[in-house]
Amino acid sequence: MTCRRSRPRSSSRASGPGLGREVPLAGVLFAVGALLLAAAAALTLYFGKSMLERAASDAGYGWLVPVFILSSALTAGAVLRVTGRVFLGWGPGRARIPASRAPRRSASTKPATPEITPPR
Repeated sequence: MTCRRSRPRSSSRASGPGLGREVPLAGVLFAVGALLLAAAAALTLYFGKSMLERAASDAGYGWLVPVFILSSALTAGAVLRVTGRVFLGWGPGRARIPASRAPRRSASTKPATPEITPPR
């Protein structure tokens, strides 16, 4: 069973990368959060992660150490990518729908409601 919510295609707000430029403090906090998720040295999660890596290797699960490192790097990379896209405007902009092809909404259009379809 899937649930799909219908949303209007047009909005009064601008869309695309760089929407967070108005709140630079949030961008800094996102970047710091990414470094914390990466367990960078001298940050709080670093010590817990290093203890897990040490315990795993001492217990004979040395293969877990690269898994921990890879998962930290991927998580931090994803958060840094979002930070760059939202707060610095990196990446391609959203494709705009020409006004001639955009769906028209009448004043009597009901608000968006979930559309539920049964499994196949």
